[in-house]
Amino acid sequence: MQYAMTVRTGASFTEASARIREALKAQGFGVLTEIDVQSTLREKLGEQRAADDGTIVEALDPRAIAAVADHPELTDIADDAAARLRAALDTLPRA
Repeated sequence: MQYAMTVRTGASFTEASARIREALKAQGFGVLTEIDVQSTLREKLGEQRAADDGTIVEALDPRAIAAVADHPELTDIADDAAARLRAALDTLPRA
């Protein structure tokens, strides 16, 4: 099972961030937290993360959480949430 849904977009980080926030809002979601991997690696390891053109947007797949929790009654809710997340991610232009 995949644990994340990932999209590589040609959009800049700023553009991708704004677009995905709006798309998530349209699907009934909000952003609770975000991780700046570049900043974290630079701060903790002194590493500069090299990136090619574009941005990677990734969301945890709710079906993975439901599977790990081993609560079959969560399956329908997780499937619905996954479909909504996929719809939001699909609004981003692909790289």
